[in-house]
Order: sequence, then structure tokens, then C-alpha cells
Amino acid sequence: MTLRFAPVLVLSLAVLAPRPCGAQGERPPVLTPDSIAVQGARRTTTATVLQTSGLLPGRALTYKDVQRAILALYATGQYDDVQIAQTQAAGGKNLVLIRVRERPTLVKWAVRGVQRLG
Repeated sequence: MTLRFAPVLVLSLAVLAPRPCGAQGERPPVLTPDSIAVQGARRTTTATVLQTSGLLPGRALTYKDVQRAILALYATGQYDDVQIAQTQAAGGKNLVLIRVRERPTLVKWAVRGVQRLG
């Protein structure tokens, strides 16, 4: 009777045997941008935004690099919003787009009150 259940036992042990999950040991996807563009910079130059972000075209880019770039741009205190997106440019090239919205500056001021003391 036990010989009859031996194949079933071996099969059930093989099915229940532990195996590594699919995510273990896998690295997150890495993007290598062909170029980087900046949108929304008016007071600052594109070169300043790129230098502050630390992102370089042709260098592998991970989510940690993107996080560091966003934090570095916010740390300047010049931007209300920073977004980094990846798109496909013409010819299938990878394009990283940095969108910034600059904080408003004081445009006009006026003093109201006494204009002349007598």
C-alpha cells in the first residue's frame, strides 16, 4: 500500500519544494538616455538645470538617480514642481525630459500711505 502512494508523495514534495521568487536577484530596469531636455526654465539656463540634476546623456539611469536629481533641484529653492519623464524621440532614441515650474518672483511692489510729511 505504501509503494502505491510513493509516486504521489514524491510528486507532491516536488511541487511544494521552496523556490526563489521571480523578483529575487533581479535588478531594476536601467535606462540609458540618448539626450536630456529641459522644459519650463526661464530664469535659469538649461545648463544650470542639467548640472544641478547631475543627469548625463549616455550614462545608465536608475530610479535612485532620478530621485537624487529631483531632490537636488528642489533643494535649490527655485522650483515649485519638478517632474522627470522618459519618452521615445524620433528614431527610437531614449529622451529624458525634465519639466520644472519656477517659483514666482516679486514682480511689482508699491508703498501706500503718507507721501509727504508737513
